[in-house]
Amino acid sequence: MIYTSSPTQALTGAFLVQEEFEMPVDTLWKRHRSVLGIQEEDYTEYFRNTDRAVAIAIGRTVTLPPIPLDELRRVRPGFTPPQSYMYCPEPFTALVPNGTLRKLLRAA
Repeated sequence: MIYTSSPTQALTGAFLVQEEFEMPVDTLWKRHRSVLGIQEEDYTEYFRNTDRAVAIAIGRTVTLPPIPLDELRRVRPGFTPPQSYMYCPEPFTALVPNGTLRKLLRAA
């Protein structure tokens, strides 16, 4: 699921992971720079202190009606949005209307 930060502060989408990559930083840039969505200088700075890079290729996506942060905290008290990623807690999937996530997963 995708959490959009301020000013939206809500879950706004979901996607399936198509593929995962782990390789040397330079190799990832050479093979995938056209789809990384980042400038080379920023990429180099981000991976400055490591030799290996990890990335995911996004597969099918779905846009959700925004599920506000206060609603997320209602079903999971104390929830703090992650700075990068986290596995989606089961209570959050129940907030998605009309089985949208189930349809996304069945199509995989």
